[in-house]
Amino acid sequence: MSRDIASIVIPERVFGGLTTCYQDSVSFSELRITYVEELSTVLAEVARNNRDSELMSFSRYLKHLRSKLHYYSIPNFLRKGIGLVIHITPNNVPLGFAYSFIWGFLSGNSNIVKTPIQNKEQTDLFFSCLDIVNQNPQFGVFTEQNIFTNISSSDTRFKGIIEVCDAKVIWGSNTTIESIASIQKSVYTKSITFPDRVSVSVISLTKYRNLSLDARKSLAKKFVRDFQSFNQLACSSPWILYWLGATDSHHDVGLTQEFWRSVCDELDSIPSLLSGLGSLRMAKLAKISAQKTVNFKTVRNLKYLTLLDIENVAISEIDAGYGIFYQKNSTSVKDILLDLNERVQTLTYFGIELKDLEEAIKLSTSSVPKRLVPIGTALDFEWIWDGKDAMSELTEICQLL
Repeated sequence: MSRDIASIVIPERVFGGLTTCYQDSVSFSELRITYVEELSTVLAEVARNNRDSELMSFSRYLKHLRSKLHYYSIPNFLRKGIGLVIHITPNNVPLGFAYSFIWGFLSGNSNIVKTPIQNKEQTDLFFSCLDIVNQNPQFGVFTEQNIFTNISSSDTRFKGIIEVCDAKVIWGSNTTIESIASIQKSVYTKSITFPDRVSVSVISLTKYRNLSLDARKSLAKKFVRDFQSFNQLACSSPWILYWLGATDSHHDVGLTQEFWRSVCDELDSIPSLLSGLGSLRMAKLAKISAQKTVNFKTVRNLKYLTLLDIENVAISEIDAGYGIFYQKNSTSVKDILLDLNERVQTLTYFGIELKDLEEAIKLSTSSVPKRLVPIGTALDFEWIWDGKDAMSELTEICQLL
């Protein structure tokens, strides 16, 4: 595991350094956990001072990681980091790079992290917190073992950086992942990929029908929470809404229309990123229509949204974002699962018992979603993501007998 990494030159460095090989490479060591907990405390204070909800969410995520780490403790097995890990993260999720870094760090690795070019203010706040933690002498071992860069993936120097790494964590489009997949140090280089995904939502119309007016508004608010932060472009934000038990009757159509009106009312009441994006939405809709991959029964334009009523859908071919939603009536969870394929990441739900969803998943013979979570929690980041336990995959396990 020892190596001389002093010769590695990282252009476009924005924070940190990589001049010495890491020493504390034991996965989930007490020192690494303490470092992350200290970072959580500093992040919380900075987030409060700057009223930054994303930083605060990240702080909470870090705060609770210790309670999850017992999962990795197995008698007679020792975990150590793989080595040097490069993290290639997307630009549309401001702190995505920070979550990925924590995975690599806690699992005992040195890290090269590609940061997003946009949302510089939030990125700078994160680095200010990291700098405060790094000033603690007990963490000196880590200060020159993690580096952040905003070098472009198209930069010719980028390939050389990837080639010296022992593992790659790649977030992004399928095209991005395919272009990087063949670049590796050796056949032992590990690749953890988070490719293009879409997500769906399911609402039981029977349960919705029985809600009070306030409860219906509350559900709309939770639904908005799942997509508005990232213009509906986050992999876990819903593109399709299935109405379980709905028909084309005038009464059922009226209920679904009421829901969408409540969604628009909620968007009216908050500083929504969808405001002013009508032209982008229309351009996206024109592209979808030109491709003719989905047949629409009706198209309805609302203030912030465009609704596409469909009878059939090919998940592998759909496109959305900027407030474009497909909606479809369905008679059973089983029928909904038949629509889905390996591209689907998250299924959010309302009015369905989790045990019923679990049974349907067990009986399904097709690819199933990687997450089933209540509406309103689609964007809650978890330690197992996209069906992958990245922290486990970024370790080597030594059996001790």
